[in-house]
Order: sequence, then structure tokens, then C-alpha cells
Amino acid sequence: MAPPTKITFSERELKLAQDKEIILTKTALLQKVAALLEQRVAIIKNLVTGSLQDERLHYALPKIARGENYNGYPYLMMDYPSVFGKEDIFALRTMFWWGHFCSITLQLSGSFLNEYRGRIRTRLQNNPADFFICVSSDPWKHDFAEDNYRPATDLQGAGGTWLFEKNFMKVALKYDLQQLESMDLLLDDAYVKILELVKD
Repeated sequence: MAPPTKITFSERELKLAQDKEIILTKTALLQKVAALLEQRVAIIKNLVTGSLQDERLHYALPKIARGENYNGYPYLMMDYPSVFGKEDIFALRTMFWWGHFCSITLQLSGSFLNEYRGRIRTRLQNNPADFFICVSSDPWKHDFAEDNYRPATDLQGAGGTWLFEKNFMKVALKYDLQQLESMDLLLDDAYVKILELVKD
């Protein structure tokens, strides 16, 4: 039996393994981002109760999930408001993805999609700026690679018609992490913009 291959560590890996502060900094940063998301709940609630009539959304509770490995990177994700039924889904999802971005996604399927599809299509055609539309067949992908999201401005006209015929729809806004210091204001503005797409 051959001896096991010796595992070696790079200079950078050795330094990281000895750096206690990096983990403490990561923990503190993620705690601040979680607090930032929690502070958005009251703002979202006011927007939702003032613009959408579906009471399922009025009584939804916020849920924040934390993970260490979305495509290799830590993340925080808040679903609020959200209704996850077997067929019917309405989810306003705010995501912080380490090293990548903050995003807000509106995901719809079933009766919610039937109710809001036409409204979203018209409003996106009138004002597509800043929005991204999911072009993937997988509703659970969150990255902004070209095979998952495309700018709404690229999909105007007949070429994007098929997106409004899928069995789910995701519309998103994305923000660079260099803007993290002002992310509270950016997110608050983004909630207004994205909920305008479905406002009654």
C-alpha cells in the first residue's frame, strides 16, 4: 500500500491558520450585516402593508439564514415577506454574499406569478434601469452570472417575451460591497423600487 500523499500548506495558508483576528473580524462583520437586515424589517413591513393587499404577506415573519458555503463563500439571507407553498411562492429575498454583492430578489410562482406577471412586465418595459431578470431554469441559483441573470435593459422587446412565460419569475437589484457603509439607504430605496413592480 502506497504511503499517503503529504499534505502541504502554502505560506499564506500558514499565516491564516495562525491569525486569530481574522475569524473575530469575520464574526463581527456578519453580526453587523445581520443587524442591518433586521433593521430593514419595519421598513419592508410598512411598504408591504401599504402597497399589497394579500394578507398572507402582511402576517409573514422574517427569516434570516446564515451559511458558510454558497459556491465556497459565506452568506446571510433574509426572506421577508415570504410565502413558500407547494406551488405558490412569493419571496422578497435580501442576500449578502461574502466577496460578491448584496442583492434583493423578488421571486414568484403559482398564483402569485399569475397575479403579478402582467404588472411586472409592463412596469419593467416602462422602466428597466437597474433591474436584472432571471434567465435560468433553476429558481434557486443566486449568482449574477450571464446564464442566471441578465440586465432588464438587454431583454426588452420580443427577445425577452419568453421570460414572462416561465413557471417562475425572479427580478433582482444588485449592489457592490464597496457600498456597504451606505447599504442601509441603498436597500431601503431598493425595496421601494422592487415593490413598485407589484404594487396594487
